[in-house]
Order: sequence, then C-alpha cells, then structure tokens
Amino acid sequence: MANIEHLILEKSGKIGGQIGLINNSLDDLIVGNIDSGNDLNLLLNEFQNDKELPVVLGCEVLEVDTNRNLVHVSSSGESEMYEYENLVIATGCRLNTDARFIDSLFAEDIYYRISDKLSDFQDGNIMIIGSGDNAAFAALKLKNIAKNIIMVSRSSDWKIREDLLEELKVMANVSMITNSQLLELSGEKELSSCILSYNNNIKTLNIDKIIFKIGYVPNTEFIGDSIRKNELNHIIVDKNFQSSVPNVFAIGDIVADSYKRISISLGHGTFLANYIIKNKL
Repeated sequence: MANIEHLILEKSGKIGGQIGLINNSLDDLIVGNIDSGNDLNLLLNEFQNDKELPVVLGCEVLEVDTNRNLVHVSSSGESEMYEYENLVIATGCRLNTDARFIDSLFAEDIYYRISDKLSDFQDGNIMIIGSGDNAAFAALKLKNIAKNIIMVSRSSDWKIREDLLEELKVMANVSMITNSQLLELSGEKELSSCILSYNNNIKTLNIDKIIFKIGYVPNTEFIGDSIRKNELNHIIVDKNFQSSVPNVFAIGDIVADSYKRISISLGHGTFLANYIIKNKL
C-alpha cells in the first residue's frame, strides 16, 4: 500500500519464527484470541500467500556488509548477495540451553517448554533453573500439579516481578534457593537426583524432572562487529530503532533492553514501518 519495494529473507521454510513453538493460547492480540502459536503461524502464512508478499524462504543470512550495503546469504546451497537501501534486522532469539545436558542420558526428563506437557509433572519433584519471570510462570503453572517445586538461582537475588515473587513465597510446595549452581544429574534409567553447589557447599536433592528457564540468545552472530551490540549481543538502537549504522534498523527480541513478548515486537514493527513511510527512506 505504501509502494515501498521490499524483500523478506527467512531462514526456515515458512514465516513466523519460533511462534509455532508456543503451545499456550495467545489472548488479546490485534488479530484476536489465538489457541496456539502454531495457529498464529498459519494465519501469518495465509496472509503472506494472500498478499503475495515477496519472501525468500530457506534463506540463511551469513553476513551483513554495512560498508557496501550488502547482505550475503545462502539459499538452496547457493551463495547470493542482496543490496539494500534500508535494512531491518528482526531475527529474534532462541532459547538458551545448558550444553552440558543436551545429550544427557536424562534428556526425556529435561524441559525448556512445558505448556503442552503439564501432565508429565504430576506429583513429581521438580527443579526449575532460572531467576526471572519465565521461571516464576513455570512454577505457577505447576503449583497444583507437582508435589514439590525447587527453584534455583545462580545469583543472590531474584529478577522476578514483585507480585509473582510474593505469590511464590507463600506456596507451601515451593522452595527457593539462591547462590546455587547445578553440577550434575544422576539416576539409573530415569532422573532421580541432582548435585548442587549451594553457598559453596555441595548438596544432593531428589528430583524427577528439571526445567531450564535461563533466558534467550539473540540471533545476531552474522552481524559481526559492524553494528553496536550490548554485552549480551542484543542490538543497541535509538528511539527510531536505528542501529549504530545509518539505515540499518533492528526490531523485536534482538533489541537491547526489550521485553520479549509478541505484542512488543508487533509494536516495534508498526512504529518502524510508519517511520520509514513518513520519512520516505
């Protein structure tokens, strides 16, 4: 409608990113209430097909050359270059995982997402690793399901929203441990216990399942050092979402100090689209 020539480069075989991995309902979005992330993904792909949006699927960005305004990609095994006048980076984040346990014997007892697997935790002794809101949300989902919930933070305090923290503190089946680090998982055929470093002491706890809620990793590896990032590799932007490089913008989860929610990312995209249109960039 704005007659702006554009092209979308998408690494996967369909648009939507990690939205499809969200198993809980999504309420009060601009498009209405959605039963799951996968349903929202279907809507996005229907919109893409209906509007015939210019999207290149299966296209992995390898490098951004901000000196020559080029994006180097790999598509169908072939290397290509795209030239841009304005570049919007919206590559999102992926779940942070604990590499020590990816190939663990107890892989079936290790979780990063739980919304569609709540029955797995029935009457169990559950450990949640993480100190933020997502760890709190996981505990609250399990409060009437799990027998015991042990929350573990590496730091000396919790980064949990105050109202959630107060609710957790009065739950009889929740215990909260700070200054701790998971060292080892053990068991025979199934997970049965773990070893923690706890205030410089070693502590063994009985657990059946473990949930990691240790944040997200921004997908910014391809950017290199040409664009300014913070210590966590999120892109630093100004009030108009412009990065440290002219005509290179960033929106969504990869923006420094941004709250990782779909509604926030939608707001970023809407603002930036209007900014580009109004300023005829």
